Amino acid sequence: MARRISRRLHNNDKNDVERWLVSYADYMTLMFALFVVLYAAASVNEGKYEYLVDSFYAATKQFNGANDKVQTLGLLDNDGHELIDPMGSGLLDDAGSPIEAGQEMTQVENKNLGAPLATMKTEVNEALLKELDNGQVKVTVEDDWITLDISAGLIFPSGSARISPSAENLLSRLTNVLAQNNNFVRVRGYTDNQAINTELFASNWELSVTRATQILKRFQNQGITPQRLAVEGYGEYAPIANNDTAQGREQNRRVVIAISKFAYQPPATPEPTLAPSITPAVSQAPQPEDSKEMQEIKLPNGGVRFTTRQE
Repeated sequence: MARRISRRLHNNDKNDVERWLVSYADYMTLMFALFVVLYAAASVNEGKYEYLVDSFYAATKQFNGANDKVQTLGLLDNDGHELIDPMGSGLLDDAGSPIEAGQEMTQVENKNLGAPLATMKTEVNEALLKELDNGQVKVTVEDDWITLDISAGLIFPSGSARISPSAENLLSRLTNVLAQNNNFVRVRGYTDNQAINTELFASNWELSVTRATQILKRFQNQGITPQRLAVEGYGEYAPIANNDTAQGREQNRRVVIAISKFAYQPPATPEPTLAPSITPAVSQAPQPEDSKEMQEIKLPNGGVRFTTRQE
């Protein structure tokens, strides 16, 4: 009996001595897990990290760009519609389609109305009656503009920007119409797609701009206010006909004079201010004061007058 109890106590002491291994094993497991987590955090995949940074940068850039667009006033067309969407769309669609003929991006900031376009069309038709009958000039009204489509051969020799003497009369008649109002005027030049490379013009673009400029200078020299005028050159990039035929190329060689319904408002001339007139003071001789003492004045006729007035 005593031996059995002694053996049981011996076994219990042995178990108590090895019980610490359980806690130690738990501790080592926790430490291992901790170092695994630390190692994983220290060895982040560089590719994923760069992707995360790029995504964050793109998101912040898009957000800032949207704010900039919201705070910026959109570009307006002639009808007052926005050409630039505040939410980010631009002048061109995603495909980047080119500007078609008749869709020029002419902008007029001044919104003062000028002479009515109907009146302008009547005056132009009367001034250019012969050219209209011959089909050399076409007059149309489009939205905020009245456009005069003139064949380039009617004004300029082939490949030249010098105004023909025969065109002087036409431009003079047109100048007389423009001089009666303050409407804005845009002179637009167009060419065909036949390549040009001369000492004066390296491309059709230079030719179209120079031709439009020559007409503009002609208007200015005849007294048209330069603030009303502007030029636009489109070269071969806004055709209205097929350049594969001679007739189509002739139609594409043209000059368009566009007259806006809006007008230039000359600055108000300040009225001259008159300096206040200064009236010089008139000095008056001091009036004699009455005296308290009675004076005796002998009159010429021998009489005597008594008075207190100083004379």
